[in-house]
Amino acid sequence: MDLDPLEKCFPGILRPGFDNRGEILVISGGRDTGKTTCCQGIIQRCQEAGWQVGGLLALGRFVNGQKTGYTVVDLASEESRLFASQILDEIQGFIFGRWTFDIQVMGWEINVSRRLTLQIYW
Repeated sequence: MDLDPLEKCFPGILRPGFDNRGEILVISGGRDTGKTTCCQGIIQRCQEAGWQVGGLLALGRFVNGQKTGYTVVDLASEESRLFASQILDEIQGFIFGRWTFDIQVMGWEINVSRRLTLQIYW
């Protein structure tokens, strides 16, 4: 019997009665290894199980097969904002290599994270 890929990585995470309060899951890996796809699969499964899902998810933006930016999505509200861009003058912020990062969006991300922390612990 083949196990679901998510069940292979995270045994029991979606079993009835699993208590994840206060737990943080970190997914890491190299470029183009499926981290976002893995997160989207976990999010979908949790929502299907009736769980309330929160957090931030960064989604690559592609133009003609080339990554040109990142949009960040607040999973609770589904609000999204352009966080980083390789397109000259598309956003204002600080430059790191080929990327410009929007400082105001970073502030929004911090506020979303604070709200999540309060929900988890209070």
